[in-house]
Amino acid sequence: MKPLSEIIETQKSQTPKIGIQIIDRNSIDYLCKCTGFDYETLKQPSREQHYAFARNIIFDHLREIGFSFNEIGLIFNRSHATVMHGITKKNTFLALKDPLFLTYYNKFRKNYYQLVVEAFDIFMSNDFNIQSDGE
Repeated sequence: MKPLSEIIETQKSQTPKIGIQIIDRNSIDYLCKCTGFDYETLKQPSREQHYAFARNIIFDHLREIGFSFNEIGLIFNRSHATVMHGITKKNTFLALKDPLFLTYYNKFRKNYYQLVVEAFDIFMSNDFNIQSDGE
């Protein structure tokens, strides 16, 4: 029987497939880059404020699109409680209109919107040649 630590290391190196939600590392990295940081940086244990702001924004976004607290925690090497706390902090800083937080939040929103528009343009430019069954 493999030791638990070896099983965990193997799972960390694979594409995260958690519960019913499946997301690849490239998608997570794109989301992270919308805040100005990459995935590897944000999953580190640093508590520096700019990293925490960025992580909390990503936590909230993943939660909004249907990920559980546990799933988000596994992606970022955090507990579900840390994810919950991060989302609460994000909402608090947003309500307080903290200038530094708003810098990261607005950067994420702008970059994420641009990413969605680019993906839509790529999708719309494809010729799918859809034919009905009668042809």
